[in-house]
Amino acid sequence: MRASLVCPRTGRTVCTIDSGGRVVIGRQPQFDITRRGLFSDDKGGDQRQLLTMGESARLANGDALILGNDCLLKVLLAPEDSEPVVKKRRLEQLNAGEGAQQDSDENPSQVDLQLNLMRQAAARFSSQSDCAASASQLEASNSASQSNPSDSPSQLKPTPTGWRDFGAVLVYTTPGCLPSRKIAGFDMDGTLITTQSGRVFAKDLADWKVIYPQMPGRLKSLVAEGYKVALFSNQKGVEVGKVRVEDLKVKIERVSARLGAPMQVFLSVRGQRYRKPCTGMWHLLERDEFNAGLRPDPAESFYVGDAAGRPAETGKGRTGRKADFSCSDRLFALNCRMSAFHTPEEFFLDHRPVPLAQCRMPEFDPTVLLNAKNAHADCSPTDELRQFLLDDSSSSKSAALLVLLVGYPASGKSTLCAQISRLLAGQGAAGPAVCVVNRDRLGTWQKCVQSAETALKSASGRAIVLVDNTSVDQESRQRYIECARRCKAGAACLVMQCSLAQCLHNERYRRIVEEEAVDNPADGPPSKKRREPVSEMVFNQMRAKFVEPSLSEGFDRILKVPFVPSFQVDEHRRLYCQYLMEK
Repeated sequence: MRASLVCPRTGRTVCTIDSGGRVVIGRQPQFDITRRGLFSDDKGGDQRQLLTMGESARLANGDALILGNDCLLKVLLAPEDSEPVVKKRRLEQLNAGEGAQQDSDENPSQVDLQLNLMRQAAARFSSQSDCAASASQLEASNSASQSNPSDSPSQLKPTPTGWRDFGAVLVYTTPGCLPSRKIAGFDMDGTLITTQSGRVFAKDLADWKVIYPQMPGRLKSLVAEGYKVALFSNQKGVEVGKVRVEDLKVKIERVSARLGAPMQVFLSVRGQRYRKPCTGMWHLLERDEFNAGLRPDPAESFYVGDAAGRPAETGKGRTGRKADFSCSDRLFALNCRMSAFHTPEEFFLDHRPVPLAQCRMPEFDPTVLLNAKNAHADCSPTDELRQFLLDDSSSSKSAALLVLLVGYPASGKSTLCAQISRLLAGQGAAGPAVCVVNRDRLGTWQKCVQSAETALKSASGRAIVLVDNTSVDQESRQRYIECARRCKAGAACLVMQCSLAQCLHNERYRRIVEEEAVDNPADGPPSKKRREPVSEMVFNQMRAKFVEPSLSEGFDRILKVPFVPSFQVDEHRRLYCQYLMEK
């Protein structure tokens, strides 16, 4: 039978010994001892024996070595080791990322054994009587909030360990992870680990390694300073079917064991609500069950990530680093209002920060709308728009009017059509009849033209036909202008003043809101059928075809309509005013 000396704070196995064997405890690096005064403790009892230089003590399963008030090491029985040593290549695969700190003859089952010992440690040290370090560390991490009785260690619930699956997000908590108001947030891929193969994406479960050797020690020092280490990672590979959830879980357990510090890992695997730069994973951390009722304080927290929008490094003396693929990590820190953001090089290597002015930030800045006067719930049509729709002074004296809306997807066309319909319906019998033509409902442009022509011809009095399509090019607009001429109706155009960047933001916003409506049936059924999302490629194709409408095309009049966001609840307004695009 073999036993292991395990550090209860990190779950790390310091060494293993055979039954009846001996081990010398000193100031070797693996023991992390810097002070004198080592005690042996019989299963957490009251009797402690002071050990001085040269003295020894016999320890059984569950006994501990205590340094001051800190539980330094604890003895745990390990299962009988009957597995033969395998080839070096297999050893490297199972212990990917272990680096130079692992011995080359280490048994390949030790990573899984270490994980099992961490789980045992969690059960053994969940109460304060097992380890005084948990209480003292918790007091240090929350010293600023001790004035509130509900924040005292005795009032806090322990953070549950293991995996939690919420469908769109996975959460993993390692043993020894303590709640705190101070969060040390990290991205994972490209920040803490990278591929051993040198590829952008890992080729298999074992294709990873820790980037810098000082990372485990730095993370442990953050825990000692009272921070809670939390990883926030986008894992779209699960959603697209390239990564199995089971494999991802195994990888995360091995990565966290290699890093050594207690931590909580949040993985966005589906949808948009939890994907950075959206703050869904941060809001999950704020829940009582994941931080023992303590609300994380962004002012005392920071975030480290490699997606910072940095340009490529070129020229003599440069590292040759490629441009960042996005700025989602920097934007995530901004959305969460954390006190600081660092790149891995800045945080672990003390590199000089790249000036923000040199970083590529999103073209559309939604934060300017936080205090903007036009970002309000009342976005009814203006007097100018009313006059435009009901004007009888145009060259066409027909009672019917065809109004063509022009704009990218998510530029506000459908919302404007609904507002116009309500406006004209409020005029009662004296107002014109309104018909809305939309390709999303009818399917083809031919059916849209036919529907518009039928509505214009069948109108017995004043009528307005609203064509709610993108109509970004002259060819598509000409079909409706000719339709209006055949029906002897007027032709007008409403051009949505919404940039492509803001339309992309709007599209992401409504996808998130629709996800919330589907995932929260208690709030009532969604008001509309869930739409198919519009890809960025479609937006770019429309931008290439876009031609500004002009009177020379045959319109009687043209009006440019600014986009005015409207929100039914304040939560949606706060969401809209965050950075939602990754670049």
